[in-house]
Amino acid sequence: MTSNTPEPEAPTTVAATVVGTSIGTSPTRILTPSPAPSGDATVSATTGEITLTTPRDNHKAVLIHPGVRVQVELPGKGGPWDPFTSPESSDSSVLQRLSVVSQPSGATIATFVGVQAGQAVITAVARVRRHGSGPPSRAPNIGFGVTVTVQSG
Repeated sequence: MTSNTPEPEAPTTVAATVVGTSIGTSPTRILTPSPAPSGDATVSATTGEITLTTPRDNHKAVLIHPGVRVQVELPGKGGPWDPFTSPESSDSSVLQRLSVVSQPSGATIATFVGVQAGQAVITAVARVRRHGSGPPSRAPNIGFGVTVTVQSG
């Protein structure tokens, strides 16, 4: 018996470009994903660091190995929104947040590291700014979410 249900499409792998290295005992590659094609996109690295920004990288799937860092850079105030909340990991046993830095502009930079095999989601929200006792803004909150899969080394 055959099914008329189409097979789900596999995520598209997005190319990454090395944009710098750090000085230390082992070089750290900082990868900036190229613009994503329409639909889901996957970014992966076995060593180094991946840098994600919003909105370009929102909803991406990230595949890393233990020890690989994921840096999330979220913008400060924009329009009727407050700055993004500090990015959080849904499972710190898989993806641990190492640091969060707030910039004078209101931008937030958070660094995470893959700990062990599993899956975690990095989330943050920019909420609509409230002004006094007037009516609430009609603008929606803005969410940021990236699914990170840590693969066994």
